[in-house]
Amino acid sequence: MAGQFARSGTDKFAGVDYCPSPLGNPVLDQALAWVDCELHEENDGGDHTIVVGAVRALGAREGAKPLLFFKDGI
Repeated sequence: MAGQFARSGTDKFAGVDYCPSPLGNPVLDQALAWVDCELHEENDGGDHTIVVGAVRALGAREGAKPLLFFKDGI
């Protein structure tokens, strides 16, 4: 799954099970933990945008494995 989300130009959610968070954002069914935020501010970071979120909800699952990506995948 890490490789699927790391690739550009693809539908990252194709074949991925998820449910909506309290704010309606996708929470992956296999996620170890999740944080639900509302946009607080955006700042120019050169060739990136630095996004600051206000946390509104969060959660964790017992027994879930972490999502890892290293080089070309695991």
